[in-house]
Amino acid sequence: MARVAVTPSGPPQEVAASPAPGGAAWYLASTAVGFAIPLLTLPVITRALQPEEYGAWVLAYAYGVLISALSNFGMSVIYERSFFEAREAGENAALLWTTVAFVSALLAIALIATWVWRDTLSGWVMHSSGHTALLFWTACAVGVANLKTYFLMYLRNRGEARR
Repeated sequence: MARVAVTPSGPPQEVAASPAPGGAAWYLASTAVGFAIPLLTLPVITRALQPEEYGAWVLAYAYGVLISALSNFGMSVIYERSFFEAREAGENAALLWTTVAFVSALLAIALIATWVWRDTLSGWVMHSSGHTALLFWTACAVGVANLKTYFLMYLRNRGEARR
C-alpha cells in the first residue's frame, strides 16, 4: 500500500511503504496477549492468594499504573504528533529512541524514589510496611510493560501494523 508524502516545495508524491512481514501479526499478538493474560490468570490468582494478599497486589498494581502514567509525562501524544512531522525514516527511528530513553529515565527516577521511600509508600498505599518488595517490583513491571506502547505506535504509524 502506498503512502502519500506531502513536501513543502511540490505536489504530493506517492511513497512506497517499507515492507515489514508480520508487522500486523506482532501488533495484534501483543494486544491479544495483553488482554488475554489478565483474563486467564485472574481465576488462578484469586484462588492462590488470600483476600488480603490479592488486595495488596491490586493496590501495588494501581501504584504502578500511577507511576507509569506520571513517567510517561504526556509523551505518547507528543510522539504521535512529532512522528508525522519527521520526513525520513531515520528521523522517525531517532524520535522513537529519544522518546523511549526520556520516558525510561523518568521511570527510573520514579522507581528509585519508590525504592528509597518504599517503607513509607507501602504504609501509605497498602497500610502495611510488609509489602515493600511487592510495591517496588509491581511498579517496575507495569512501567516497563508500558514502554511497548511507543513501539506499537511506531509500527502503526509506519503502516506496518496492517500487514
